[in-house]
Amino acid sequence: MELTREIYWNVGHSVLIPMYLLVAAAIGVLV
Repeated sequence: MELTREIYWNVGHSVLIPMYLLVAAAIGVLV
């Protein structure tokens, strides 16, 4: 359980950063 949780968090953080960049770029284009 702990191992899968660690993997989940690692994947989540590696995916969150590019998603934030995409959102920021989209807002920049719209605004």
